[in-house]
Amino acid sequence: MQAYRGLHNTYSTGNEIGRGGEGQVFEVRENQTLVAKVYTELPDAEKSAKLQHMVSLQNQALHTFAAWPQDLLFNHTGQITGFTMRRLNGFVPLHMLFNPLDRKKTFPDKGYNFLAHVARNLATALHQLHTAGIIIGDINEGNILVDTQGYIAFIDCDSFQLRRQSGYFFCEVGITRYTPPELLERGSFDNVVRTVNTDAFSLAVLLFQLLFMGRHPYAGRNLSKEDIDEEKAIRTGEFAYSLHRKHKKLSPPLNSLDIRHLPDTLVTLFHQAFEQPDQRPAPAHWAKELDMLSKNMTRCSETKLHTYPSHLKECPWCFYKNNRGPVYFLDENYLRSIPALQDIEQFVNGFKIDEIKIEKLSVSYTGWPSATIDKQFKSLKRLHYNFLWAIAVVSILVIAIDRIYVPFPFIMGIAFHFFSPLRRKLSLELNRRRMRYETAHQQLEHIVELYNNPPEIIQYKQLAAQLSKTIGQFRMLPNEFQQMKKKAEERLYNTELYNYLQQFHISNHTIPSFGPAKKANLYKNGIINAAQIAQLQTIKITGMGPKNIQTLLTWQRQLATGFVYIPDHTLVDRETTLVNQHIASRKNMLANTILTEYKNLQYAKSGILGRKTGLEKQYEEVLLQCRETLTEYEVFQKWITPLVK
Repeated sequence: MQAYRGLHNTYSTGNEIGRGGEGQVFEVRENQTLVAKVYTELPDAEKSAKLQHMVSLQNQALHTFAAWPQDLLFNHTGQITGFTMRRLNGFVPLHMLFNPLDRKKTFPDKGYNFLAHVARNLATALHQLHTAGIIIGDINEGNILVDTQGYIAFIDCDSFQLRRQSGYFFCEVGITRYTPPELLERGSFDNVVRTVNTDAFSLAVLLFQLLFMGRHPYAGRNLSKEDIDEEKAIRTGEFAYSLHRKHKKLSPPLNSLDIRHLPDTLVTLFHQAFEQPDQRPAPAHWAKELDMLSKNMTRCSETKLHTYPSHLKECPWCFYKNNRGPVYFLDENYLRSIPALQDIEQFVNGFKIDEIKIEKLSVSYTGWPSATIDKQFKSLKRLHYNFLWAIAVVSILVIAIDRIYVPFPFIMGIAFHFFSPLRRKLSLELNRRRMRYETAHQQLEHIVELYNNPPEIIQYKQLAAQLSKTIGQFRMLPNEFQQMKKKAEERLYNTELYNYLQQFHISNHTIPSFGPAKKANLYKNGIINAAQIAQLQTIKITGMGPKNIQTLLTWQRQLATGFVYIPDHTLVDRETTLVNQHIASRKNMLANTILTEYKNLQYAKSGILGRKTGLEKQYEEVLLQCRETLTEYEVFQKWITPLVK
């Protein structure tokens, strides 16, 4: 955690969210709606002044369409080291819309109409920024984000071109494939004034890539003997999809969308953007026509992902898939589902887990009001009292004869009362009755405890929980199938993409800032072609820092936009068979397990209910015994109390 002072607040950084060539982006602990960009190297005076100016310009419109600096970050020495900006939750780079696999991962339910919608929002966002006096300059697919609603957000705003009193804060970076020809001719971005018109070229390239699903307007089949890369094509105006240009050297790649599939108004705008530098359409013009396109779409009857311009007579995506092989939208029909998965609920609905309710028994009771006393005890009591009377009579006679013996009769009476065998016999009977009652009561408590808290109920609940878990796994089989389908799709797609990228050897292509020495360093570490660049995310190469790796990944991504996915149906069928076999085996295993677990559960239930019935019968018997013994004890105790006091 690092603490920074702002213009108005203090901030401390949390977890790292991302990093690039200039610095890192962190969570802001004090405000979850913000993030902090911290530069690896302290900005120079020019960059610091630009950041201060940007913070002073901020308004709601800028925060709506861009991750605009909100507050500056100062280190302990008072130097600017970064800034805070809006946290863009749920946003991904725009290029995630270019290929079918990325679209399915991030936007699984979005079709071609969504691409048109995003294109319209991109043009609208740029129009709003231009209206605020902001020129982007470095417009590319990596510094524009989009969310699932199609909202747009520009990032890396600190590279934008801004006006100031003494001139401009320049945008001195850019990517060749988004740079208009007039700027490429200059050979450098230093002190170059960007304009709405130069931004319009970059916008048109991105809009083209969205509507043509990653294809670049200046990349295609070379009809000449010249070596024509994207930069040369842009410089010479070789718009590959042009319907007007004579003696074309580039034509559209195989299996790319025909530009005539778009409405005529959009076709005209693309020709103006790429063939008439002085008449490039403004963002607002694009937004209007793209809005019309997104509203005039037809949905294919085969899949909801296939939407297309309503003036077309047939679905172009079905045409390509069925007649030429390319798959532009990975819909749910890509791998065949298992029909047997349709009876999942029908099967599990037959296994009901009953809740066993135990109505609690009580140990509370009372004895009956009365009980008879055995004749023998009544006789003993009478005999005891008769002896006492006899002693009393004798005592009176003794006292009458001689008063000297007055204490003696009384002592004899008291001794007889307390030590009389008759009294002792009655006390033993009272204790016997108490013990009989206590024994019966303890037996009743034991029965009630077994009944109210049967140990078998724990086992039953464990069996029920396990059965519920197995049924849950059975219910999840369709989801498991979808996940396996998804992984199979990714394997198939990535295998073909890898094979496609292997043909691009690093030594044969121009990569920004990569001369012979850097390329030799890559070769030495086994990075020879574009496909192997992905290894840089897991291995470390001396001298290959984050900025260089990002450059290589960007180059690889740009090459991948020319990839068209044509599934190998033999591999697809094999993967489908393997997935179906796995799921069918899982279904059979889980079904058998459910049957066994349900049988065990019913057996446990039967045992609990049987024991419950037996305990209820014992309870009634012992409860009756408790009442009887309690009555006998209480009545006998009350009967002999005067005698045993």
